Amino acid sequence: MVRGEDRHPSLSLHLRARQTAEYRASTAEAERQLRDNDPDARPHRLQHCRGLRESGCNRVLGIINLENFERENAYGESELRLLTTIAASLGTALENARLFDETQHLLKETEQRNAELAIINSVQAALAAELNIQGIYDAVGDKIREIFKNRDMGIRVYDPKTDLIHYAYTYENGKRLSLESEPLGNAGFAAHVLRTRETLVINENMTQAMTKYGSYALPGTQVEKSSVLVPMVAGEQARGIISLSDMEREHAFGDSDVRLLQTLANSMSVALENARLFDETQRLLKETEQRNAELAIINSVQAALAAELNIQGIYDAVGDKIREIFKNRDIGIRVCDPKTGLIHYPYTYENGKRLSLESQPLGQTGFTAHVLRTREALVINENMEQEVAKLGATLVPGSQMERSLIYVPLVAGDQARGLIGLMDMEREHAFSDSDVRLLQTLANSMSVAL
Repeated sequence: MVRGEDRHPSLSLHLRARQTAEYRASTAEAERQLRDNDPDARPHRLQHCRGLRESGCNRVLGIINLENFERENAYGESELRLLTTIAASLGTALENARLFDETQHLLKETEQRNAELAIINSVQAALAAELNIQGIYDAVGDKIREIFKNRDMGIRVYDPKTDLIHYAYTYENGKRLSLESEPLGNAGFAAHVLRTRETLVINENMTQAMTKYGSYALPGTQVEKSSVLVPMVAGEQARGIISLSDMEREHAFGDSDVRLLQTLANSMSVALENARLFDETQRLLKETEQRNAELAIINSVQAALAAELNIQGIYDAVGDKIREIFKNRDIGIRVCDPKTGLIHYPYTYENGKRLSLESQPLGQTGFTAHVLRTREALVINENMEQEVAKLGATLVPGSQMERSLIYVPLVAGDQARGLIGLMDMEREHAFSDSDVRLLQTLANSMSVAL
């Protein structure tokens, strides 16, 4: 309580935060408590004490005291009415301020819930669109950047089998970065967060913090001024990290930023773990399909041999099976005769029709010569004319130029005996990595069987 030290009256304002029964006392009781709580004060008379009440109810918010330490009967009815009016107005204003603060608090909670739902919906939408796991990281990362108004951020994923950290999504200085995977090791910010499963907030003295945790700047990146790293925990394991970074200033992140990022990480952890398991299931399913396709090729060759087919009959049986596996795409089987230096075309489909092509000298240039010489797959998904000029290829008489192709060598021992080709005559980027892997698997199985 403030006391006047001169001849002027003293005004004291006491606001009570708690709304308990003891604060609903009468004005007289409030005066008594004020005197009892200040036994060392010099003698004085509290002439007027008015409670601050919320307009329209009996809830006491606090007390206004008006005191005179020099004389009695210092205040009349006019002072009482004025003080009463001030107390009533101030009570209403304070209650409005409290309600505004409560509204802001509820609004902030609503924004966090909306952000959390946005993250969950992003993952679900990515799953519904049948995106791969990287597509899901991209969708979620974009949504988090949107929520945090395009702040720099990153998503790191930990693979415990290989002890590698993968940088699935990274923005620095507003630009998307592509970073190589790194061993996790025992030191550094990421290792600390994944090991403790606790959030790490660094808002100042970044260099000292890096020394403390044994951290270092990744190749191609710069050191932040502020950073928040939140673990993504699924079950009892930390599967990765979401981070916010500011490259220009310290103390860039407040408690509300940390809480929101933690909330998003908790929601994202479960959704991404489900997505990871789904992706793993799809991968295993794809492997199973490849094994089945491989067995189908081997069985085709064995069935042709059992039927005592000649070598052309075997090429036909195998070619038909490969077309079936690739849903009747255009394919070709080419076989090299090292004695004559000729390339034979025992099986060729183009535009859905079977072609009969004459044997041609292999030569030193062209796609076929390149694949047989290097014993490596050749994938061309765009700019076919440029690739033709680069490798010195020519059009086989009776055929047309492809827009996309995959050529995979048939290798037996140390020699490439031929190749299998997949072609698309109408569009670029017709073949994916999975098509290349499957054709390579079939070629390996076919080489031995043939």
